[in-house]
Amino acid sequence: MISLVQKHFVVPEHIENSPKALFFFILSRVYLCALIRSLLFKICLGILLITVLVHSVAPASVLIHKTLFAVIVAFGFLFVCFPLCVILEEWFHANACILKATDNHVDELRLFSLVLGKIQVACLGGQVKLRGKFKPLDLIHIWSAGPFTVLLLLLILSTIWILIQHFLNITEPVILFYPLMISLIPLSSLIPFNFLVETDGLKILKTAKENKYSLGFLLIQFFYSSFLVLSYIFGMRSIIGYKGSTVAERQVLAYRYVKQGKIKKAAILLEKVYLLDTKDATICNNLAYCYVELGINLKRAKILSKRAVKLAPHDIDYLDTLVRVYRRNGNSQKAERILRRIENTEKCMPILNK
Repeated sequence: MISLVQKHFVVPEHIENSPKALFFFILSRVYLCALIRSLLFKICLGILLITVLVHSVAPASVLIHKTLFAVIVAFGFLFVCFPLCVILEEWFHANACILKATDNHVDELRLFSLVLGKIQVACLGGQVKLRGKFKPLDLIHIWSAGPFTVLLLLLILSTIWILIQHFLNITEPVILFYPLMISLIPLSSLIPFNFLVETDGLKILKTAKENKYSLGFLLIQFFYSSFLVLSYIFGMRSIIGYKGSTVAERQVLAYRYVKQGKIKKAAILLEKVYLLDTKDATICNNLAYCYVELGINLKRAKILSKRAVKLAPHDIDYLDTLVRVYRRNGNSQKAERILRRIENTEKCMPILNK
């Protein structure tokens, strides 16, 4: 019995604001899963290796025609690259979603596979499950960012590849168009149809019809979505005016989490805020307090707490957090030394615990 199976990969919250960490998470979990368990990939890889081996030990004219060899290599290369293109698409989708949202951006990544009995035949595609409310135009940017950015990059690489082939005088027509063949993968995502799951192209088409977007307008938005997501990934966030939710808003949310006893969630959120401003004494203090309460990352908690005190040496709340850090680390002498600085002041708690 042939069936479509979904495999779910929950994205850890602490890596959502790091495109690099998110990429390696998707690559290590999803890509390897798609490759190792796919029967079609194993067959294609086997045929590819055998063909290359036979072609290398015997004249092409004897066993394998030159064009046939090129075709086999091209299709083998295509099937090997297919899961990687899927992963790149979902990575761009996820980053576009993070860019357009303020908090709790990505729920999970889904991988769709064709299964025959207990055998995974092939990887058909992937999907990012979004969380939160988005405007129609934001959804267009999120859905188009994946396939269109991959397509755009592949077309640029194809042009470079063709120029290299030209200068090296390589005339094999199939080899010349390897990158263009791979470009068919993201292009298929932009074609509006429903094969087991809706493609990005179909979702975009439905949204465009509902909001009466023209084809020219959509094309401009496609290029704009690629510009947004690549600027975000390569750290050029000031160019696109990306700020996410403000530091103050996130600190208020972290305060609520602590009040609700969700200290771990507060720590994850504060880590994101810390990336935005590493010289904010309040952020350093609050993050250190969370780690002390959780009993984890105590060395980091000490660094953060000492930084907060250095930035605001007379703030009693920060000194109190440092006392807690030293006690947690078993350094009672330093804790007593800090206590002497605040012994004549009313007992206070860290900012997040007020």
